[in-house]
Amino acid sequence: MIDPRIIALVNEIGELHRRQCSCTDRLNAARESEAQELKDRFRAPPNPSLPELQHFETIFDRQDALQRARSELKSHKRVGRVKLKIWLAAFVVSWAVLQWGGAFDAVLVVGLLVVATVLTADHGWVFRRLTQESLRRQLIERGVPICITCGYDLRGQLDSRCPECGAACAAPALPPGESTCQPTA
Repeated sequence: MIDPRIIALVNEIGELHRRQCSCTDRLNAARESEAQELKDRFRAPPNPSLPELQHFETIFDRQDALQRARSELKSHKRVGRVKLKIWLAAFVVSWAVLQWGGAFDAVLVVGLLVVATVLTADHGWVFRRLTQESLRRQLIERGVPICITCGYDLRGQLDSRCPECGAACAAPALPPGESTCQPTA
């Protein structure tokens, strides 16, 4: 015969185990809710100048993608040539204005140099197309099917062409990192 104290102890342990499971379930649900809340809070609003950013999961992914795109821009040869042309034009015009102008024209020269500085420093809007292409390549690397030419979301696309711009697109089953669309001639 089993001692009634042992039966009571087993029942008590069973009840404690059920309570612990219940608390664990509530704790996990609360964690998931908080995690979703944090994820929603760090989801940045859409950026109208770079719509590709909406495909990145969190604001941190977006920041990393933009930082990578900007570092790619710094190494891009065309960017360096455009910056050099802007500064040369600003220098030539500034020199000409100072040679043949008066004191008021010196203000114009300073303004021109400020504009040249802004144009060569801010890659976000001067070199927007190159930034978008970089973001699209990053999305393709992450497995998001997107047209490299126009940025159209190709999820569910069965045709071999982008419905937005008509660029030839490879089959949707490409491995991540491989370009999906080629510009049409």
